[in-house]
Amino acid sequence: MIRPLHVIIAIVSLLCGGGAVAAPASTSAFTRMDSLFITAATGEPRFQAARDSAEGLLRAEGARTLTWLVDTATARPHHPLTPRQSHYVERLFTVIADSGRDPVSRDVLARAIAAARTDTARARWLYVGSRIGDTAFRAVAHLWIADSSEAVRRMAVRALGAYPHVAAVPLLWARLEGRSGTKVKASRAGKKSTALSGFERHMILWALAEQPVFKDPGMTAAARLDLLKRLAPLLADEQIYNRRKVRDLMLKVSDGSWSPIARARPQKMTGQLRREWWLLASETKPATGGAEFLRSEAKGMSEEERAFLEP
Repeated sequence: MIRPLHVIIAIVSLLCGGGAVAAPASTSAFTRMDSLFITAATGEPRFQAARDSAEGLLRAEGARTLTWLVDTATARPHHPLTPRQSHYVERLFTVIADSGRDPVSRDVLARAIAAARTDTARARWLYVGSRIGDTAFRAVAHLWIADSSEAVRRMAVRALGAYPHVAAVPLLWARLEGRSGTKVKASRAGKKSTALSGFERHMILWALAEQPVFKDPGMTAAARLDLLKRLAPLLADEQIYNRRKVRDLMLKVSDGSWSPIARARPQKMTGQLRREWWLLASETKPATGGAEFLRSEAKGMSEEERAFLEP
């Protein structure tokens, strides 16, 4: 039987402007956890004290709260959570994780990801994992980087970018360059991942940019050249936003200097690839050779291109 307090809390949540309450399928299923969650997720300032008290109780429950969120609160197809409540689910996982000091959030998420019935749910829990501030979550994420679902792969990559580590670099390069070497979760090993979409390639480029190798001030000239040569072919990407990201990475690796970039330039360039190299040269620092390269290429430019690229 429902206690009056539960009903009051549900009504209060509606009056707070928090939108429709994600209520259980039947009133008999309305539990203490429901009442605490609805109260803690409300945004009405005048109920701050009640909200803080409810959140304190949810945090104290730890694993029980998180398991309830996965198994019950987010698993009611006919009673979806409101946007505010969905965001609060992420907050609870984050505050209970305490920047990785408590592994319970990571452990519950790992089980939720593996047991998810849909790719949408699996991608959602991977996203939450990328937000909890627990660097050890990358060990969970890398298992899904070659999944058959693009949404799942993108969120796995997002987690690797959120928690940079040298071990993630070869995994990301393997995906970007279409090579094997990433482990698929056994339960889905029979499904092969498809070719990368432009959006997925962009996510991988972003995650690569977050890795330590791209932020190493002591990078040797040889290591810099290796990275530039590896990035150079990606300037031929079909999507303009990916080509822009590749140019940004090359400028970052070279510290904006044309000299090291020029050593990675292919001997033959035509069409769009050639224009990308013109753009790249125009974005380098003055007096590093970019202007000279553009002048040497001027004969192949239209008047409009020359005017646009003029140093």
